[in-house]
Amino acid sequence: MAPKRPVTSSSSEQPPKKKQHKILTLEKKLEIIKRHEEGQGVSDIGRAMGLAPSTVGTVTKKKAIYKKMVTTAAEFPSACRITRVRSVRLEKMEQLLVAWIDDCSAKKIPSSLSLINERARALWGSMQPEDEEAVDDPDQPDLRQRAGLSNVRLQGEAASADKEAAEAFPAQFLKVIEDGDFSPKQVFNIDETGLYWKKMPASTYIFTKERTAPGFKAAKDRLTLALGGNAEGDVKLKPLLVYSHENPRALKNTSKPSLPVYWKSSKKAWVTTSIFHDYIYNYFSPFVSRYTSANNLANKALLLLDNAPAHTPAMVDWCANVQVCFLPPNTTSLIQPCDQGLISTFKSYYTRRAMHALSVAHRDGIIDGPQAYWKTFDIKKAVEMIGEAWQEITPVTMNAVWRKLWPQAVHNFTGFAVPDTAALSKEIAALANEAALGDGKEVTEEDAAPQFSRPGANNARPLGTRGDQDRCCRPESPVPPLTITCA
Repeated sequence: MAPKRPVTSSSSEQPPKKKQHKILTLEKKLEIIKRHEEGQGVSDIGRAMGLAPSTVGTVTKKKAIYKKMVTTAAEFPSACRITRVRSVRLEKMEQLLVAWIDDCSAKKIPSSLSLINERARALWGSMQPEDEEAVDDPDQPDLRQRAGLSNVRLQGEAASADKEAAEAFPAQFLKVIEDGDFSPKQVFNIDETGLYWKKMPASTYIFTKERTAPGFKAAKDRLTLALGGNAEGDVKLKPLLVYSHENPRALKNTSKPSLPVYWKSSKKAWVTTSIFHDYIYNYFSPFVSRYTSANNLANKALLLLDNAPAHTPAMVDWCANVQVCFLPPNTTSLIQPCDQGLISTFKSYYTRRAMHALSVAHRDGIIDGPQAYWKTFDIKKAVEMIGEAWQEITPVTMNAVWRKLWPQAVHNFTGFAVPDTAALSKEIAALANEAALGDGKEVTEEDAAPQFSRPGANNARPLGTRGDQDRCCRPESPVPPLTITCA
């Protein structure tokens, strides 16, 4: 029996390509009509323009319709095109500006709308006018459309607040204070917050095709802080700092007890129940004993906490001299003292110090760009800046943040007297501008303000913590009364 013929696989055979449908614009149709009226044949026109003879024939048969469309173009807005004569000077300026934006994006340098406007005016002024005709001033919205630019901004998330519970809780809290006979010196609040200790501007202009701003990995370097103090305002507790490594190389040969923070570590830099227990049992409780003894008070304290996972209900039995009171769920944004200006003010001072160090390094030629600086900025320097920024917080703020929950404890409360928040944002923006490029204002006050004064942007909590939206920045009074910082 003869062997069977091998079956050839049809899978290797590529299917015929589908003929693409060509859309003829009115201009092309008019060109076909013009060629036909000049005496060219249908086949010749089709070969010259890459069209099928049948298509050319159809257009020529409907030439009366297409000619009417030109004369009555108002009935067909898509057939109309409004053009504006642009000067050569303006075109050259925009070409240079787009090249500059592309270069900033490639070097991972942030550029805001104000910086682009300033750069455009500088380029415009450096060019000699080609004639005396009036030309339009550079308009950035038009440039964004022509060059395909879009603005990228980091957005924060915040939980909804329970206003009814927040309005009812102050009376309940006051009853707890009266029943326990606590003075403002014995009432404390502690709250955790995530800190991206390598700061970058909040927004930058990039090309739309890139979709995301490349390279700003510095913002991913995060640690968690627990900040707090008492209602009197004379105590600032030593901050609890949780980092992802117990012994980073930057802290080699450094005694952790000598740091301005209570150093702890966890894999994801979160405050766990065991870490918080260690902080309360080994630091906070002994401090309360020493502090109350020095002030001739009973050895007891009322600690107000939110409902974060690390704040387990079992902690009511952790220490005999610490009574714990929990806030109602979803009320942090409205009444928790630390979230009424303390954390955000601390972060604004920390960022100002970080931007100042970056601008000095850039000005002195020590580094070449923000990315190079962040490679030398280690956790030890960040801890030092955290301590310095925490020292800037005054008792005025430590006391005034209790105004919503316990206004009776606030001294001579006539309003939260603070320096101009816009001035602080302006200072930070100026430092960021100098640090990033040194020749303009790539970060505006608006860019700087959201990090400190918009809900959900300044006190962003790490994943794995439960809490409410974070609060507005209310920097403290510049008058620095005497304060006790716990060692």
